Amino acid sequence: MVSSARRVRRPQAACARAVALECDPVLAAEARRNLDAAANAVVVEGGLEAGVAAEQPYDVIIAEGRIEEVPQAWLDQLAEGGRLVAVVGDAAEGVHNPVVLPL
Repeated sequence: MVSSARRVRRPQAACARAVALECDPVLAAEARRNLDAAANAVVVEGGLEAGVAAEQPYDVIIAEGRIEEVPQAWLDQLAEGGRLVAVVGDAAEGVHNPVVLPL
């Protein structure tokens, strides 16, 4: 799962299936148009914290941009041995910690 639909471009070369989660309706529509020909990509519009449970488990989850904390739903949706890549930090404090799970 990718938390920004703009990142999913050529999923057929990188994986068996790519799921992009986008909370912005305009960006989700743009991603759908861009990925129309890709049979192994799906764009889901919705809140980022919930992830996309219907498509789980995920081998890799990549969060685009900074998040204040990793949502438990994302951890729950990872496959056994799966990886999560994110920049976690508090915007007000200017703290940004790269996180790659599993540690």
